[in-house]
Amino acid sequence: MEVLLTPGVFVRIGEWSTIRMIANQLSDTRVELLAGSAVVDSAEPSSGTSVTLIYKNWSVRFLEQGVYRIDSDPPRLWVLQGKAEVSADTHGEALSVGHGMCVPFAPALVLDRSIDPPRDALSIWAEGRQQSISADNAIAATIQDPASIDTSNSGHSFTLLRYPYLPLLLGLAAEISSAFSPHASSSTAPRRNFLLSPFMRSRSARWPSDTQSASPGGRVCPARTAL
Repeated sequence: MEVLLTPGVFVRIGEWSTIRMIANQLSDTRVELLAGSAVVDSAEPSSGTSVTLIYKNWSVRFLEQGVYRIDSDPPRLWVLQGKAEVSADTHGEALSVGHGMCVPFAPALVLDRSIDPPRDALSIWAEGRQQSISADNAIAATIQDPASIDTSNSGHSFTLLRYPYLPLLLGLAAEISSAFSPHASSSTAPRRNFLLSPFMRSRSARWPSDTQSASPGGRVCPARTAL
C-alpha cells in the first residue's frame, strides 16, 4: 500500500504491515508503524511541512530528500538515501543518521554500517514506484501550460488544434455543404450534417499543422465526423 503523506512524501508498506495516522496536519504529519515494514520516499522537505514516523518509543524525522526503511522485526532504521534524525523519546537527544547507515531501535542508539539493507518484495516494489513517479514528473515538467502560450500571431483561428493534451471537446454541430468536396457543385450536391470535433484523433483524421493548407478564409479546417 502507498500513502501520500505530504506533497512529495510517500510511505509504502508491505504485506502484514500496519500503520496508523496520528496527526495529519501538513506542518505536523505523524505516522506510527505498528507492525511489519515501511519505506518512506521523501522529496526535499518544503517550508511548512514536517513528517515523523514513530515506532513504539522511537521517532524518525526525515531531513533531506531520500529513501528510508523502518523495520519492526528486528526493529531498526535504514537510511538508503538522504539524512534522518532518530530520538529514543520525545525529549531525548536526536541522533543524526546519514546515507548508508542503519540504527537498531534500542534504549541507546548506536550507528551501524556492517549490515546490508534487506532485499525483499517491499524494497523491489518501492524502487519501481519511485522510478515510475520520477519518470512521470520528468514528463510533466516538459509540458507547457496552453494558457501560457502566445497564439496571437499564429494566423489560425483554430490554434488550439496543435495541443493534443487539451480535453476532447464535442458538441459544435453545423451543416456543411458540398463545398468540402471538390468534385461536386453547390447546386446539385446533397447537404450532410457534420459534428465539428477539433480535438478528435482517429485513424482517418489528420491533425492540421502549420505546413498544411488552410481554407480560403485563412482558417484551418477541423476534423469532421459525419453523423
